[in-house]
Amino acid sequence: MTPFTLSATKLQPGQTACISSISDDAMALLALRFGIEEGAEITLLHRIPNGPMVFQYGHSELALGQEICRSMTVQTKSISPQFTHNLQPA
Repeated sequence: MTPFTLSATKLQPGQTACISSISDDAMALLALRFGIEEGAEITLLHRIPNGPMVFQYGHSELALGQEICRSMTVQTKSISPQFTHNLQPA
């Protein structure tokens, strides 16, 4: 299966992805305070409407705000068909 690169905000609940980059230095520092860095594997558990996205990371659940999620580029092995029109294979 071909991996896809997309914004973390495009993940669907239940999808697991590997963080490939965090574009904003301030957001990268904030993520590091949560123990998250490039290469970390995260699973989206659910998203709160107009609020944070809740991820499983290791044995922890983390609620990350939209700003940090928008700055994270992730790579996933599977993708919901509704998002494939704007994606490029990694």
